Amino acid sequence: MSVRQLVANARTAWAMRSFSHDDRRAFVYGEWYREVQRIRASVPENASVDIVMADADARDVAVFAGAALAPRDCRFFAGWDAFRRRERALFLHDARAVNAPSAAPPPAANVVLVVERGTIRAVP
Repeated sequence: MSVRQLVANARTAWAMRSFSHDDRRAFVYGEWYREVQRIRASVPENASVDIVMADADARDVAVFAGAALAPRDCRFFAGWDAFRRRERALFLHDARAVNAPSAAPPPAANVVLVVERGTIRAVP
């Protein structure tokens, strides 16, 4: 990182000093963060959430959204076909990695979120 970039970052941080915590995070992460916070406020902690990653670029946002929705049970699906089959997504394809245990497909969730092109929306 150049000195010019460091100075620009410091100026941005200084300009955002009066922003709320959520406003700073929305600025850094993108508008999906606000949507996740809205969903977090409206979904009980004991609810389950299905997150459908509708395109290849959705994984990063989906994982961060799942972390932001904790402690809710978040189940991730790699596309609509996997969602219909109730087949959970595998994030790590390594025999030593920890993944969801092999079991019967999960039941329907209380909330279904779709992540696509860096945005999140709830599906009725």
